[in-house]
Amino acid sequence: MNKFAWSITIKWDNVVDLEYDYIESINIDWNKNIFVFWETELKNYQEIVDFFKEKFGDLLNYDISIENEDKIEIFSWEYQEWLYELASFEWEQVKFNELIERFAEIPEVVSIREAETSKKFGNRVVKVDFVY
Repeated sequence: MNKFAWSITIKWDNVVDLEYDYIESINIDWNKNIFVFWETELKNYQEIVDFFKEKFGDLLNYDISIENEDKIEIFSWEYQEWLYELASFEWEQVKFNELIERFAEIPEVVSIREAETSKKFGNRVVKVDFVY
């Protein structure tokens, strides 16, 4: 099993039926944003993208981190509220382990994860997922 965290944007009229707990919101274009974190048998980024494309058709946007390709730390598997926030850290000095030290004790943080490569600095962007 691989830990994962992802947020995706799909068309507003798609019905969301996932085997994972998820948080759903509507963006300014009236499309759906979905945040999910859990464990999966899918093995890599492309399998996850293919899974969602099969389930929802076109993905308008996505941000996926999976354990066997990215550094990821999940601090809590449970949450009571359903408000999701994302903070992205992008700078030449950004260090994954330093962000873990900085945010590990904050109860609203559910995951810290590497994401895409920074176009500005060449290292990985680190994302912190909050659920309130």
